[in-house]
Amino acid sequence: MKRFLSLFLLPSSLLAAPSYNRDVRPILSSNCFACHGADAKHREADLRLDTQEGAHGEGESGGLAIVPGDPDASAVWQRINTTDLDDLMPPSDSHKTITAEQKQTLRLWIEAGAKYEEHWAFIPPNSPTVPPGDAINPIDRFIQKRLAEEKLAPSPEADRETLLRRLTLDLTGLPATPDELDAFLVDQEPGAYERQVNRLLATPRYGEHMAVAWLDLARYSDSNGYLHDVRRTGWPWRDWVIDVFNQDMPFDQFVVEQLAGDLIPDAKPSQVLATAFLRNHPITVEGGTIPAEYLNEYAADRVETVGTIFLGLSFNCCRCHDHKFDPLPQKDFYSLLSYFNSSSEKHESGTAPAYPPFITIASPLEQDGTKVGVMVMDEGKKAKPTFVLTRGQYDQPDEAQPVTRRPPSVLGGALEGEGENRLGLARWLVSERNPLLARVTVNRLWQKLFGVGLVESVDDFGVQGAYPSHPKLLDFLALQYRKTWSTKQLLRLIVTSATYRQSSLRRPGLAQADPDNRLLGRFPRQRLSAEQIRDAALFTSGLLVEKLGGRPVNPYQPPGLWLEKTNPGSNTGRFVRGEGDDLYRRSIYTFHKRNSPPPTMSLFDAQERNGCNARRSPTNTPLQALATMNDEQHLECAKVLALRTLKTDESTADRLVSLFRRVTSRSPSPEDLRTLNEGLASFEARFKAAPKDATALLKQGEFPGGGVALLASVMVPGGATPDAGGYAYAAITPLTLSAHTEYLIGGQDTNAFWDGDIAGAGGSAFSAAPVATLIASRYAKGFGKPTMPGERNAGRWGVGNAKFTVDATESIPLIDFDPRKIDDPADRRASNSYTIGNLFRVGDRDIQITELGLHDADGGTFKGGKVGVWATTAVRPAAGIDEPELAAWMLIASTVLNLDETIVRD
Repeated sequence: MKRFLSLFLLPSSLLAAPSYNRDVRPILSSNCFACHGADAKHREADLRLDTQEGAHGEGESGGLAIVPGDPDASAVWQRINTTDLDDLMPPSDSHKTITAEQKQTLRLWIEAGAKYEEHWAFIPPNSPTVPPGDAINPIDRFIQKRLAEEKLAPSPEADRETLLRRLTLDLTGLPATPDELDAFLVDQEPGAYERQVNRLLATPRYGEHMAVAWLDLARYSDSNGYLHDVRRTGWPWRDWVIDVFNQDMPFDQFVVEQLAGDLIPDAKPSQVLATAFLRNHPITVEGGTIPAEYLNEYAADRVETVGTIFLGLSFNCCRCHDHKFDPLPQKDFYSLLSYFNSSSEKHESGTAPAYPPFITIASPLEQDGTKVGVMVMDEGKKAKPTFVLTRGQYDQPDEAQPVTRRPPSVLGGALEGEGENRLGLARWLVSERNPLLARVTVNRLWQKLFGVGLVESVDDFGVQGAYPSHPKLLDFLALQYRKTWSTKQLLRLIVTSATYRQSSLRRPGLAQADPDNRLLGRFPRQRLSAEQIRDAALFTSGLLVEKLGGRPVNPYQPPGLWLEKTNPGSNTGRFVRGEGDDLYRRSIYTFHKRNSPPPTMSLFDAQERNGCNARRSPTNTPLQALATMNDEQHLECAKVLALRTLKTDESTADRLVSLFRRVTSRSPSPEDLRTLNEGLASFEARFKAAPKDATALLKQGEFPGGGVALLASVMVPGGATPDAGGYAYAAITPLTLSAHTEYLIGGQDTNAFWDGDIAGAGGSAFSAAPVATLIASRYAKGFGKPTMPGERNAGRWGVGNAKFTVDATESIPLIDFDPRKIDDPADRRASNSYTIGNLFRVGDRDIQITELGLHDADGGTFKGGKVGVWATTAVRPAAGIDEPELAAWMLIASTVLNLDETIVRD
């Protein structure tokens, strides 16, 4: 991997005095420090080149390794240029080579005095002066100054459709809808883009999207891993992460609660739950394993995870010996480990879903949810004595090297007044004494938006890591973040910059001057993540069930896959596919089995999560195309998207435009339309000639099923004062109802009784520009779960209503007719009489429900009750659509879903 800025420095910079941190250290670190660095036990010739004292002193031969100002007298210069293979450095058998350009850099540096610098990442960030310029956003001034130095210019702003697609995917993980695109296109008032940013940051989808990357870092899984890979109940912690991202919990608090929530005075259950972060690691329950060995493994895992996430340093390297590159002696590893090895946890066996210590708690996203046991941290009354382990072996403590609890020496001591426990460590991590946390976190967020961090080695801020492409911008953002620790505020600053809003089109001159786009003269084109590819297909088809939190679900996967990878003693050996809405939840809720992760997710580079991972390595293989073209979930999405398209009363051309735009966020070109029309004609001819093939293709996926999927419900309190229409409403998380899709609204245990079949079924919800059409309002007696019209089983559900958002200022009822006009008043008051609610079809654009309500049909004191909205899965093709036609459109929908621009952000 090309890691250093030598690729895009000004050629003239080689003629000036090189910077040690930027130009020289990377050369020495890659070629010299393994033998002449910080690891004293493995240092050759007693020569140390990572410090000025060592490099400017005498070597074993009596010569000076580096003579400031005189490269020819310097042994280093002589040894890297000699033709004698016995004296050549680095040695030929090391397979390392110093290039001619690198030698010139070293010579210029020595001539300039060979001045060393403290490693840039270990120096507290300074408050850099924002470069002068016309740009309002300070980010743009830093970026434009760097481009100007290279005599380059930024790219123009991307078109509005591209911008909204990019922004929506980056902040929510889902694409923009056609209605959202249209609204943005017509909004020419100042601040239109900023309003979109605020809208997207406020949606619950934001927390779900942001949590995915944190689960990778936190090595979250729904099973333990190792041989038996048994099931665990850690998902309430996953929901806690989603919730705190949505609430924009300050990041410093987020860190403290995950590392030491149990030690906070008067800790809340949610703060104790947060410490499940430290126990997300793999756990073995195999008989015959040695408790001391694995308890040490678990504590070591916590050190490595904390080091990677919060410090951007690789502590695994100093577990067995002093770090060869960074100033991290072996003692530093065990000083950190001593914070994490005094819990009451024991080495367990069996198939329990959680092992002590654990907290019994419900998901913070589920009101009155089921409580389950979640493994958390606690602290013993006395800290466990900890020693450096010889060669890292659990059974070889070096009693001559006891350690105390402290942060790494190179980063300074612990905070005064804080205890020597995890809480003290956490408060040091988020303090100004630690120069790394804000930088490392900002860099990961930058990587999330731009594909590559300002520091390319996002998990390594040590001396082997990359030098920042824009060091002053990194420090500026780190200090801005540290003022409030508001992640939403930082993201808002970045995505409102002109740098973020640039076009991603390649420019020949720019591509030659900056082939890796590290100067950001254009926006980088990136592929969607594994979760985004699946979720976008579900979303555009209308199948996505948007429900926050809850137990993990089992969508489609090949049968028998778990059995192949599971020991017979495991309780995750048999995969049972979910039903109903479990098949259509967002990918973050898919059951993650460590030894057999969701296969389609793995094909698109999702992590196994056996350890902390700060960056997914994108691959491009034929298996990925085969998955999206043949996977049951993707084919089902294509089928439902085709059905959704055919249910519109439009011409073939208009339908193709609508389908294409819904998926790609742009209108098809004439060439696109010509290709799609030709394909449609070919597919239709084929299926009309072989209708059995059409029937077989349409069997992919469970849709249409035979039930309903609950999307949202809320309790309308008793005693509420109804509005003028007789309704009392309660707010719900904004819920998008898809165009041309049928839904059911109903209420439970309430006095909101409506009449039987409404006269004029199919009438408009509004007299002008209807947004929804009432199909039926069913009256029934008895009990049971909600059912569709015409079925015998009734539900104990009274009729409900909803409000949808027309724009930012107006909310109006979704279905507005008078429920008091009844055909048979006596029926309404019969014992145990209820209606199952309103079945309705949304019109030709998506709408957003923000409230659900009940009607006080009896008058008097409003008794209240539950009201819910369901997506029906019993929708059949509309009249006039035959199977060959639907199958042909299904393949067209699959084609569009597999376009390259569909699975990339731009």
